[in-house]
Amino acid sequence: MKRTLLLFMAFCFSSLVYGQYITPGTGVSWTFNDLVQESGGVVTIDNGIFTVHQNLTVSLTDTLRVVENETIKFDPIILLTVKGVFIADAPNQSLFTVSSEDQFFKGFRFESSHASVIRNCVIEYAGGIQIIGSQMLLEGNTIRLFNRSNTTGAIQVSNGRTWIKNNEIHQNHGPAIASASNGAAAPQIFNNNIWSNNTGNTNAPQINLGSASGDTIRIIGNTIIGQYPMAGGIAVSTLIGGGCVSIVEDNYIENNRYGYAAIGNNIYSIVRNNQIFDNDIQNEPNLGGSGLNFNGGTTNTGIVSFNEISGNLWGITLQGSATPNLGDMSNPDVHPGGNKFYDNGNDGQIFAMYNNTAQDQLAQNNYWGYNDVDSVEMVIVHQPDDPALGFVDYLPIMVLNPVLTGDANCDGEVDVLDIICISNYILGHNPEPFCFENADINGDGIIDLLDIIRTANIILRLD
Repeated sequence: MKRTLLLFMAFCFSSLVYGQYITPGTGVSWTFNDLVQESGGVVTIDNGIFTVHQNLTVSLTDTLRVVENETIKFDPIILLTVKGVFIADAPNQSLFTVSSEDQFFKGFRFESSHASVIRNCVIEYAGGIQIIGSQMLLEGNTIRLFNRSNTTGAIQVSNGRTWIKNNEIHQNHGPAIASASNGAAAPQIFNNNIWSNNTGNTNAPQINLGSASGDTIRIIGNTIIGQYPMAGGIAVSTLIGGGCVSIVEDNYIENNRYGYAAIGNNIYSIVRNNQIFDNDIQNEPNLGGSGLNFNGGTTNTGIVSFNEISGNLWGITLQGSATPNLGDMSNPDVHPGGNKFYDNGNDGQIFAMYNNTAQDQLAQNNYWGYNDVDSVEMVIVHQPDDPALGFVDYLPIMVLNPVLTGDANCDGEVDVLDIICISNYILGHNPEPFCFENADINGDGIIDLLDIIRTANIILRLD
């Protein structure tokens, strides 16, 4: 009887661990070569390429390292779970991909893995990178062609601060970076090139974040270019509770359903020095198309300054009782204004600002596409247009001459002559006149081919 019981217990234990390998949790630093020797066939190697055949878990005190230029393939639906530390930091590049064509592996799951690093990797055909309570780093990677079998976003963060820097994130089925509305996550998103995500064309932006639970979200220096009509640029939402501070700075946001949206209560947005162009891809004014949108109660507020917003269906829209400050000359050090709104509109009408709230709004010292007050009044919808709406205090206005982005030769127009002017500058011919700020369309301080391409895009839109 005793022998039968022992056999039954052994069978139950083997059933629990069958089809996976869990490192023993003895504080050992592992490589994939080590796993080939120790995992009982869960990890194999053939012609220098590793393949993971069953689920793999790095235990709490263990470390798994990829420090050479290696290729690691995963069989379909396989998941790598990290409870200890995972360091992938090849000198040039490592590849994580699926082992079978037209399939996906499940991806990665990090649990309280604060010291983990993924750097210089290509990760493709996965179901998502799930990061739970982990202050880890993703830097210099290419993250592409994910489905959503593991997470909604290609990178899904919750309960912690994850650093996401200098990555290429593109053509994923869901958002590039996401957190739940109550996820208590504060990702630090710096200098990434994010494009053509949400290939599933669902109602979701490329960066889709929720509550930060007292921490600060930073989205700084990114390029976010859309392709699919339902995909917005950036959204921060607290619709099911919580709150956040969101710093959105020095980004280039183009060709999305909308630019930046702050939706819910207890949101403080600092939105400055962004270029937000042509976010009109859905072309449904009642459903989106704002360069900036603030929608919530009176605790949905913040500072909006020194942004350039053009070519959207709406420049900025305010809904509910939201009250972001666009400029207050009684306190210019904190609320300087300095935004440029021009050529935003739909159905043949220009809409620089639509105050669809009963709240009075401060929006002083901004350029609204015109240098005279009468013309500015025509492109701001507020109390004079509807007594139920709050008043927008937009005086004084900021006067320009006017300067258009892409107007490299400073002649007041954006045309093929500006492309020639930028080309001559790149070739070292020192054209005169040359307006550097106008030619530097993406605001990176460098005049290069990207500025020529974006000038051409502006010309096509203006034509």
